[in-house]
Amino acid sequence: FPVTIGAPKTNAAPSTAAIPSVYAVIVGIADYEGYRSDLRYADDDAVTFCRQLKSAMPRETEAGDVRLLLNSEATEERVLETIREVFAKADE
Repeated sequence: FPVTIGAPKTNAAPSTAAIPSVYAVIVGIADYEGYRSDLRYADDDAVTFCRQLKSAMPRETEAGDVRLLLNSEATEERVLETIREVFAKADE
């Protein structure tokens, strides 16, 4: 008897379903005011997470909007502004 591994082959046309969109604001702050408050890997972890997200879901992140804010870029005002911008696109 035949054994099939994986999805069966068909001659069907590729799916025309819409690609889901991924929206994210990723924040990593390791460098706080004063040296005693600093964290070792928060910014590196945010960069790694962003890369992994884009690698795992390239079409979805390209269809959406993924932003990365690190250290001095990640002021309260900038984070809130970026969240509003990115998630306004998600509502469109």
